[in-house]
Amino acid sequence: LCRVWIQQAVTQQGVDCIIVNPADVSQTDKESVNKMIAFDTRANALRSGVIKGIYVPQAQKLEDRTLVRMRQLFVKKQTRSKNQIVKGQSDYPVNYWRELLRIAK
Repeated sequence: LCRVWIQQAVTQQGVDCIIVNPADVSQTDKESVNKMIAFDTRANALRSGVIKGIYVPQAQKLEDRTLVRMRQLFVKKQTRSKNQIVKGQSDYPVNYWRELLRIAK
């Protein structure tokens, strides 16, 4: 949900705003030619409740998800680096790692 921040910003300004799945909004050939008809049709569908908004998680839940994704990314990069060191495919020569381990002891 990369566009949720737009909905949250508009809502904070006091405007009712929902995010709609584009597949739920039908379009006819007549609507594609005349934009005013398309606007009226969608406005009526929204007023009558035919079009419903998708679930938008709260800001805290989005931050938690981002934190979990970042941790997964760091663990993946750490594992990759460890495997490169073990296999000797690192950007640094093997002697560099041996010297680094000797200093750490």
